[in-house]
Amino acid sequence: MLNRHRLALLGGVVAAIAATSAAFATPTPATIRVEGDDATIIPERKQASAEPNVADRTGPVRTVAGPTALGQLIRAGAATSTPIRTSFTDAFGPLAALVERVGPDDQGRNFEGPGFWLFKVNHASSSVAANQRTLRKGDEVLWYFTSSFSAAELDLSAPAAPVKRGKRFTVTVTAYDEDGKATPAGGARVTYSGSSETTNASGRATFTAKRGTRGLRATRGEDIRSASESICGYVKKSECSPSRPSGGSLRLVLDGKTTAGWARVAPSLRAISADGVPAGSTVALAWRGRVFRGEAKVQSAARTLVRRYLS
Repeated sequence: MLNRHRLALLGGVVAAIAATSAAFATPTPATIRVEGDDATIIPERKQASAEPNVADRTGPVRTVAGPTALGQLIRAGAATSTPIRTSFTDAFGPLAALVERVGPDDQGRNFEGPGFWLFKVNHASSSVAANQRTLRKGDEVLWYFTSSFSAAELDLSAPAAPVKRGKRFTVTVTAYDEDGKATPAGGARVTYSGSSETTNASGRATFTAKRGTRGLRATRGEDIRSASESICGYVKKSECSPSRPSGGSLRLVLDGKTTAGWARVAPSLRAISADGVPAGSTVALAWRGRVFRGEAKVQSAARTLVRRYLS
């Protein structure tokens, strides 16, 4: 029987994405983040997963049934114009996907690269390949390029509320092992607005708030870098509380039907942000003089609006 690491590799990377299916059945909203060797390739985003057609560099295009971790990755790659190379093998049992390349990071066709692609769901390594791992609503998927099976996943928690400029605030960094067990991440380096601090044994580091919205991120040796978090520093609290767009500046055209104004458009924005544009639909979104067309651009804009004004 394959061990967990080999099965995780089978969820990993090899041929370019072929066409995703025109119609995705039963989209399942979950989050995805892809961390490359030197940088984040796909920042954390909500991304529906459904039944795609996936290129196999060693043979025909294959249909991956159901909302899986592989289907989500394929769809996220298409939405962000990120190249992905995949192949399949049945050498070790049920047909398993190999993810060989995401963006610039390539493990090679025979694992000869400087690292390899693995993935976790809800902080724990998967015991099955990505095309066999079914996702559920709210799952958190992390793909990462590494040369170490023992790399821990770093998770950074920052205050959600704005902080007055000059005041001190504390962040906490947690490390998750392959089984999803959490421990304080002592010795992690946290960067914030050009400065950095090292976490103590409890995984905490403290900073002085600067004005404006600024990002934080944690790293530690070979461990998987954390997602980027942000905190808003203010002189006046209103600086961190943007007003909603005015009514007439927001319009949605879906399959030829136009809705305008925040109250009418907001429910559709929530649905598109979470689940994407309905398969086969034509869509455009106008906001403050900008026009977004197509599934990927409209969903990205909807997510921005929901995050800023509806969270």
